[in-house]
Amino acid sequence: MKRESDFDYALWEGLLGNDVGYCLSAESGVSLVADLNLSDELLEKVSSSLLIKTSGSSGVAKWVVHSKNAILKHAALVNVYLDISENDVFGLALPSYHVGGLGVIARAHVSGARVAVYSDKWSAGSCVAFLNENKVSVLSLVPTQLVDIVNGVHTCPKSVRAVVIGGGRLDPDVRAEALKLGWSILESYGMTETGSQIATGSFGKTGHLDLIGGWQVRTDREGLLEVKGDCLLEGYLLEGADGDDRWQFVDPKVGGWFTTSDRVDVLELDGRTGIKFIGRSDQRVKILGELVDVTSLESRLSLLIRDEVYLVPLLDDRRGVKLYPVVDKMENSDLIRDLSWSGLEQLEESIVVSHFPRNEMGKLRRSKLTEVVESIVFSAR
Repeated sequence: MKRESDFDYALWEGLLGNDVGYCLSAESGVSLVADLNLSDELLEKVSSSLLIKTSGSSGVAKWVVHSKNAILKHAALVNVYLDISENDVFGLALPSYHVGGLGVIARAHVSGARVAVYSDKWSAGSCVAFLNENKVSVLSLVPTQLVDIVNGVHTCPKSVRAVVIGGGRLDPDVRAEALKLGWSILESYGMTETGSQIATGSFGKTGHLDLIGGWQVRTDREGLLEVKGDCLLEGYLLEGADGDDRWQFVDPKVGGWFTTSDRVDVLELDGRTGIKFIGRSDQRVKILGELVDVTSLESRLSLLIRDEVYLVPLLDDRRGVKLYPVVDKMENSDLIRDLSWSGLEQLEESIVVSHFPRNEMGKLRRSKLTEVVESIVFSAR
């Protein structure tokens, strides 16, 4: 987790309240849109926007373009759902250059609530002490942070009334253990393109995430989630590759709808629209002609060994794809080998790595893990 010791809330208050465009990235923090080498036409288009850097293909920088009004409007909608008031204290334990941290700052800006900034190097114990010291009432975390809290058997401070979990799948066992420790967990779904969460769970319920006001959802023929709302991204700003200084603006929306890479069920429960996350479309592969859902298989395997395991697909001439379970403990490799489960015939021998590569948010860097596995597999041939 990147340190936020240099966090300047006054700077962010100004950033959200003025008409100057800013870029947010892990590499450089906050910088000016005007400093990008853009054409006059493009600069005029994004001159007052917020640009959030996200992972692009082929090493090409990709920035998600949001209007500040959209970010603030969305923050107000989330505040309504979470019943935020000026008496709340937000705990900022996520990087401010990431949409998760930005969302916390925007909600405080709109509501007048205070923000307490967690500036230490991440550890569950120091974070819990920070929550107690600052009487934090609302907190946002990614699943790996909650795992650390549960593994450390840390009980929830009395001041904390809601913990929003986003940025990845939350293991049901981890959620159950967190609830036993008194943590009021609200699972959420969102992405950089929506500026924050668009659906959030209810206390004590799993699976069904209620749609936050201001959003419409549907699925396409492939079951992929499509979203529509005033707070959607304006488009992508793509940087030229291989020294090409030509930038390109692309609007991915069609008729106002943005198609995600996530497969969901759209549900109606007690008169409310919600979604149930199934998996990512790019996590389905064919093995010997059979379509295999990597996400579901991975989740089931993690539950069986009660620890982290990730499946890395590599192309294979005969099978189409080979699936390699990757663990960071030798005993977990032995556990998988000893399992009696019909799904195991789809898996190769487990690979043990020293650690899982993660980004500054603690999320798994799948592309990097794939590179590691490729190197191990190919060197063994």
